[in-house]
Amino acid sequence: MRSFALTVFAIHTLFELAFGASIFLAGASSSATPDMVAAQPVAITISFRFMGSALIALGVLGGLVIFGPGVASVTARVIAVGLATFHALGTAGSLFTASPTFEAYTSPLALGAVVLHGVLALGFVVIAFARPAS
Repeated sequence: MRSFALTVFAIHTLFELAFGASIFLAGASSSATPDMVAAQPVAITISFRFMGSALIALGVLGGLVIFGPGVASVTARVIAVGLATFHALGTAGSLFTASPTFEAYTSPLALGAVVLHGVLALGFVVIAFARPAS
């Protein structure tokens, strides 16, 4: 179980830090073209930078678990509940917003993001409800 938890936390940490830094620095989504970024209002750029900083914070939280109390700790299980909630709500909200046509998922990047969030949500649920090591 420890290997599974370490894998989930490590993947989560790396992706959140990478995507968060990308969004924060660009002030836009990774799918935005340079023309779209240049034309977007400042308020949207600010929103993307806030989103990027939130993702970076989630990545740092995962890193703190890995390098702090460890992925098999009670702390990791408690944090896994919060991360599972975040990723499950993100996945559900994305699917709800895209329904009934799901046209938003014609891009492999968009579909990959929703799949990754769904898989991370399930991984964190497993960690949260795993039996503690005896």
